[in-house]
Amino acid sequence: MDMSELIVRSGVPALSSQHASKGAIAYVRLVSPGSSWECYISEASMTTDGLVIYGYFIADTRFWYQMTLTKLVRLLAESGLSIVVDDAFTPLSVSDALNIRRPHAA
Repeated sequence: MDMSELIVRSGVPALSSQHASKGAIAYVRLVSPGSSWECYISEASMTTDGLVIYGYFIADTRFWYQMTLTKLVRLLAESGLSIVVDDAFTPLSVSDALNIRRPHAA
């Protein structure tokens, strides 16, 4: 199963359903093994451009952002990073997720 299917099957709600609310629920956690990069996805929708995700990104800075999964994978690959879905992650509020951030697999 590809990453888009995993995200869609996780039950993540459609775009703009909880857009940046304080109590936004993260349904999927993406990580880049061996780095500090991660993303907590709170919304996603299939479009003609592919799966568009919206979530809280943690890299050098922290920010809410929306983009296609394809673009995200490409941008990270250009930096030498790959991403995977954290299979152990269970849905919880983004604020709670940030309080219990897990280490990344090396």
